[in-house]
Amino acid sequence: MNKIIKKENNELIENNILDKNIILVINDFLNTFNSDTTKNRYRKVLEWFFIENGINTLKDLSNIHISDLRKQIDVFWKHKTDINKNTKEILNPATLNNIMYIMRSFFNYLVNFYNYTKNPLAWYKKLKTKENSNTDSLNRLELISILNYSKEKYNNTKNPIRKIGQLRNYLILSFLSLSLRRSEACNLEWSHLDLEKEYITVLQKWGWYKITPIPRGLLDYLLIYRKEIETLNIKNNYIFSPFNNNTNWNTNKPISTDYIVQIIKKICIDLHINKKITPHSFRKTFIELSLDKNENYNNIMNSTGHKTIQLIRYYDNRDKIKNNSINTVSDWF
Repeated sequence: MNKIIKKENNELIENNILDKNIILVINDFLNTFNSDTTKNRYRKVLEWFFIENGINTLKDLSNIHISDLRKQIDVFWKHKTDINKNTKEILNPATLNNIMYIMRSFFNYLVNFYNYTKNPLAWYKKLKTKENSNTDSLNRLELISILNYSKEKYNNTKNPIRKIGQLRNYLILSFLSLSLRRSEACNLEWSHLDLEKEYITVLQKWGWYKITPIPRGLLDYLLIYRKEIETLNIKNNYIFSPFNNNTNWNTNKPISTDYIVQIIKKICIDLHINKKITPHSFRKTFIELSLDKNENYNNIMNSTGHKTIQLIRYYDNRDKIKNNSINTVSDWF
């Protein structure tokens, strides 16, 4: 019933297409995307599901009745679900929606390219998610205090290597505060920097590019940083890379995103900022502070790379009483 290849495709059967390894099929699917971040996220979900269920080839998949496949997907879905034991509320609906979107996209790929008869996830209904992000953000004073603290660390460090490391940390935090995702900041390359026009081209997670202007003061520090690493004969394609690597001695690679998390965590402890601040907090902070300055949505989206106003509004957790247009019309009454 659940035949992966239709009768008119006997030629494909003769070519042993059913014996194709499912991992190779996943690789073909992932090659339709540009972003490495997207590829890695999709690969993790898909390989976990198929390997966990012992589905190694297209033939293995074709031998599973679609009703049984749905049951396997349900088990997979429940395994990934976090539930509040008291209220039975699903705590990670956005994550579950993303997982199911990934799997549904893959089965659509099978339908279109391997004539798989039906997408077993056509039934899936998107779970309701929160209207606003629950990521903690910084106020303007807290953000500036973090940047100033990092800059002072650089100015007060004497050891040359450590001093450059502190400058690198300051620059990373500065780019995060310009609404870059941590993966975007890690993967900035010198070749993407335009000194004449004072901007840098940023590769986003979906494979799109955005142009990010660099404020003059920040650009000055970036040029100091480049001069210092050249003096130490450190040559890397990436702007932010490790200065040493005890594993394989390869330093021509991006700094790890986990390293950025640790920088932020330590600074927040030192400054007694009692919030759960992550790299993404800087992005949310940028949006909220921009809205506070009455920046229009188009300008904000040019900065963040978002494609819709709804995504900007998702990060707007500001007081809805204080930030309300009704407050501007009191003279009517």
